[in-house]
Amino acid sequence: MSDRELVILTEVESEPLTWLWPDRIPLKGVTLLEGDPGDGKSTLMYDLAARVTTGRPMPLTTETASPAGVVLLQAEDLLREVVRPGLDAAGADVSRVVAYDRTRFSTKPLILSGDIELIRDAINSVGAKLVVIDPFNAFSGHSGNSESAVRRTLGTLAALAEEKNVAIVVVRHMDKRRGSNPKHGGLGSTGFVAAARSVLVVVADPNSDSPYQHILATSKSNLADASPLSYRTIKTDDVIKVEWIAEVSQSLSEIFETGANRYEHSQLEEACFVLYSILAEQDAPLPAREVKRKASEALVCERTLKRAKRKLGVTSRRTSEWDDEKESEVVKWVWELPKNDGHLKPYKDRATREHAEDFIDSIDDAPATVPCEAEPDAEVVPTISSPSCVDSGAEDSPSDWEPSDRPWDD
Repeated sequence: MSDRELVILTEVESEPLTWLWPDRIPLKGVTLLEGDPGDGKSTLMYDLAARVTTGRPMPLTTETASPAGVVLLQAEDLLREVVRPGLDAAGADVSRVVAYDRTRFSTKPLILSGDIELIRDAINSVGAKLVVIDPFNAFSGHSGNSESAVRRTLGTLAALAEEKNVAIVVVRHMDKRRGSNPKHGGLGSTGFVAAARSVLVVVADPNSDSPYQHILATSKSNLADASPLSYRTIKTDDVIKVEWIAEVSQSLSEIFETGANRYEHSQLEEACFVLYSILAEQDAPLPAREVKRKASEALVCERTLKRAKRKLGVTSRRTSEWDDEKESEVVKWVWELPKNDGHLKPYKDRATREHAEDFIDSIDDAPATVPCEAEPDAEVVPTISSPSCVDSGAEDSPSDWEPSDRPWDD
């Protein structure tokens, strides 16, 4: 049979789709895992690797499997200080894990396209069902911006996944300039999403105030429809672990929208407080240029400042004043807080709290009072103990002063 011919489908037998993690990570294919740095992607993969090596159920499922091996190509975490402790903390059988050790590739780094046989041998050595490449750019040999190069590399990995019946998970960072579409949020070419069979996205949980709580959701899958899952990363004995929480009813687009709206809201609220604080510093209106300058120093951009101005109801008007140097009137715009300031109460209250906290901190940081001492060789006259060593300054204070029963004399 020629290796270059099309096939009649009667010669092809149908097979059921198999999964490493039902509805999320298929076998015989490449899955893309995307997220920002610090969102726990690597820790999440250590957790999944531990489940594969021990046969434990995948997160929030009950189905067990036969223990299998894992090939872990991890370039950003230290092998001895982070990777091994992370796998141990997750309960992995590390005898089933083959990992990348950069010290053994000092002369020539591991490149996916050129070292596919090395990866194949590693899969065979431990009977692997999971291969993790974290992150892709560290092993790709190219920037990841070329769609043709990305498709070639992922195509090679997909062929290996199909041949060895393994799941290959490729980790990719998110683009800082990403828009509102979660499918286009990853760093590099859109060829990643096109070539991957399943795409998982890690985002901060917009419904939680904890920076350690995240959501794992599917942004692309033609094979199944899985609900997003929430999880948190916890630190115990200097090792970070994953704690899975529950399914989330929101879709990924709703999660993205909620997170974006929450971020915009917090940015606007902070800008409102900054603008209120600037204008409340003095009774007189402030020149618009000065307000913008101070807001910029507080890292508030002009666009957000204008939105804060509208929300607070800050008024702007033209004024003129005589300039002695120019010997003429100078026209300028000034901003001032509205007369009807009932809606400013939250910002007033916050300013009051912060002033009070600053005052308390200044008291805590103040040096202890130095006790009064008699001058050298001066005759010490017995006196009644006073609550303070500060001289009252009264010239005619009676020598037979007695403490009163007032509370501040106690």
